[in-house]
Amino acid sequence: MSSQWSPRTRRTLLATIGSGFVAGCTKTVFGQSNEPGGNSFECKKSKSVWPMGRHDPRQTGSSNRQFRFENATDVSSMVAESPITAEPTITEEYVHFPTSAGGVVSMERQRPQSRKRTELESRIRTPVAVGCGHIFVRTDRHLYCFDSKGDLTEPIWTSQYPSGGVAPVLLYENLTLYGTTAGGVFAVDAEDGTEEWHHQFSSGVVCRGIAANDCGLYAVVSSGRHATLFSLDRTDGTVNWSKKIETTVSASPVAGRESVFVGTENGKVIATGCEQGGTNWSEQVGTKIQTDLAVDTTAEKLFAIDTGTSTLNAFEASTGNTLWSVTSKSHRIAPTVTENSVLVAGGGDSLRALRKRTGEQITNWDTTVSTNVSVGLDRIYAGRDNELLVVE
Repeated sequence: MSSQWSPRTRRTLLATIGSGFVAGCTKTVFGQSNEPGGNSFECKKSKSVWPMGRHDPRQTGSSNRQFRFENATDVSSMVAESPITAEPTITEEYVHFPTSAGGVVSMERQRPQSRKRTELESRIRTPVAVGCGHIFVRTDRHLYCFDSKGDLTEPIWTSQYPSGGVAPVLLYENLTLYGTTAGGVFAVDAEDGTEEWHHQFSSGVVCRGIAANDCGLYAVVSSGRHATLFSLDRTDGTVNWSKKIETTVSASPVAGRESVFVGTENGKVIATGCEQGGTNWSEQVGTKIQTDLAVDTTAEKLFAIDTGTSTLNAFEASTGNTLWSVTSKSHRIAPTVTENSVLVAGGGDSLRALRKRTGEQITNWDTTVSTNVSVGLDRIYAGRDNELLVVE
């Protein structure tokens, strides 16, 4: 059930009563300052940054992931304090990554020995979200916001929600969005931690991440042997439409400009129209899809890994026509789309760059990875157990 108050009304009420318990979300604010150099919010509307850009079509195929893979031969690694649990998040100055010990490390790109870190209360299993000069970290029960220019010792604000989950945070416009294992989707103001709205589904678990485009927000809710794809209004969380999926789903939905894509546990990719929720196309890819899809809106391509056969498939995003497929030893990591290529890797296979148009191999690096792969400017980053892998 959606909130009974509008975002404007909820903001007014919270400004009046201060921090407290509101619709299941407790907000605490630490040390905010309006003085020069304080924790000022740098922008009101922002795009998400990698890795969550794969859920935001404004970020796919963008120039910040241009990279000449043919010239990248140097593979190095740096030891982390404990195993890295999700793909690194890349900004111009820093590489941010979570660890199994409940910590977040922010490492300077040009001076890897210079690091900031924070220790939180539990294991972190999702990527760090970064935007508007802030860092957003999700644990099993809390969402933390830190000043990206600070030392990470004290959060600007923190929100507590009533149920856990492993769904990553999506930073979209001025909202931080996430789903929970209790079947709820929360939208929190990125500036001050105020809950803007909360939609509670009648039953089920929100499957991993939230996707977004100009039509709305998208969440897959799994219940028993079935799942349902929901489109939510960005302003208040009300349901625009819903679509039942006759099987289970374990990966996040991914949004293109006109469609939202879902991969299912029985190996099917379903493209649903963003405005009305009708089926644009449906394609049987293989036997099982358990990793996130990747969409490239600049080239109108979609990439899906059939986990059952370790095959990467490329499709026309608008029609579902198969363009090419490549089988490997163990494709267990979600594909990463760059300007001219797609990166794939597996637990028992090397990291490879394939041409986006043909599937032809550009190069490969004799190394394994344990997280999804991120690309930032002139380097590739990934977790490899308790090491940060860097290719340049």
